[in-house]
Amino acid sequence: MLYPSFIGGDGQATAKIIDQERTVNLILERQEAPGADSKLTMSSVPGVTLLGTALGSPGRAHFFESAREFAIEGTSLVEIDASANITVRGAVAASANPATIVSNGDGGGQLLITSGMNGYSYDLGTNVLTQVAALNGKATMATYKDGYGLVLDNTTSTGYFSALFDFSSWNTGVDFFQRSGASDSWRAITQNGVYVPLLGEHTSDYYFDQGGASNPFAPDPSGQIPYGIVAPFSVAVGEGNMFWLAQSQKGQRYAVKATGFTPEIISTLALQATFNSYGVVTDALGEFLNWNGHPLYRLHFPSQNISWCYDLSTGLWFQWGTWISEANDFSAHRPRWPVVAFGETRMLDSQTGAIYKLDPDVHTDVDDRPVVWERRPPTISSENELLYHQYLELYVQPGVGIASGADADVDPQAMLQFSNDGGFNWSSERWRSMGKVGEYSKRVRWEQLGAARRRTYRIRGSAAVATGITGAGIGFAQTPRALQGVRNQ
Repeated sequence: MLYPSFIGGDGQATAKIIDQERTVNLILERQEAPGADSKLTMSSVPGVTLLGTALGSPGRAHFFESAREFAIEGTSLVEIDASANITVRGAVAASANPATIVSNGDGGGQLLITSGMNGYSYDLGTNVLTQVAALNGKATMATYKDGYGLVLDNTTSTGYFSALFDFSSWNTGVDFFQRSGASDSWRAITQNGVYVPLLGEHTSDYYFDQGGASNPFAPDPSGQIPYGIVAPFSVAVGEGNMFWLAQSQKGQRYAVKATGFTPEIISTLALQATFNSYGVVTDALGEFLNWNGHPLYRLHFPSQNISWCYDLSTGLWFQWGTWISEANDFSAHRPRWPVVAFGETRMLDSQTGAIYKLDPDVHTDVDDRPVVWERRPPTISSENELLYHQYLELYVQPGVGIASGADADVDPQAMLQFSNDGGFNWSSERWRSMGKVGEYSKRVRWEQLGAARRRTYRIRGSAAVATGITGAGIGFAQTPRALQGVRNQ
């Protein structure tokens, strides 16, 4: 029989007895063909190819436009060419927070950079970086709208705007606006379509360009949205949507998506409980990535050392992590700040600043670590009956072993463990071949699995091959009543 809901997103509950589902480094995809064996499948995330070693400092911002790629590496503004060669263009203030980079396009020919609460103007024609004295201590983050650079000082809830198409000219004594519609402080600024969202601690405003001569920016009369932001740099924009880690006035944390003035909570109840259990979340980093038709909001929690990923195409969450063999677990995914540059999806190492590209033909992560995937499906139980588990079979694409080459994996393997106490203790590892190259009829099957009243399985793989999973089958000495009639997802 089919293993019920074997394919699914991450759904760990705070109480282990309720739900132990976990999905790591597996992208879920809905199959649209009417005759598809499974309506939901999983594929391993891409690996990364090292393009350049950069300066050895953490990556903090990344930008590409008009065939020019820039990054903030530690305290350096660097330009990266198509071959990932590095040219240092200047120095910026140090900060534990990310930096921001925006452009005023052909009309201005400049970049606006914020780092360490200071602002900088970079001339794309002369390649000169200049610190903007008027923004010293006032520049938390920046965005761009209609020829104006906009900078938020989130310590005073003040937004400043530059001269038209000139990031080097700021009159901060006159050209500013402050929050008046609510008492909670603005924490973040971004740009989405015609709006400049300003997200507060508990509520948020949408500003727009009203065309005024003295102050072009004003709050939209449609009003506020009832969600604030708990982590200023968790905000990310992609495909007309704005995503962020929100916090209610009662202190509850949610992942939220908004299209215009319509916010929607996208985190599950289990994930919200997880967010609320975290001690520190103010350093969370959000980013948007579109990979092979999957619009992804990635939310990194540095203090918790974990990365969550929301797939807009399925509405499901999974973890995207770097495997740490020493801990036998995953850390937060180190490659971050994705941009599409020179026909590649490029990212920066959050520890070393190294430059990578996402590569579907590579199955290793940073430092040549394996891309380990894990699926922990729903716990099997039936009215507390003692169930005798005869077998579990993984429905996976077999016979894709790589016979030769630097990344050869002649006989890729999958590993099974099980727990009978809600995930507190696990059995020994049981390994099975997923098929040498050409073994397309190989079955990945574990037998003689014993008996349990509640059984949680964990399956992992780290083969240097693309892995596609369509589901699993499970057999019992006698099919339990609660599982009779189970159908595919």
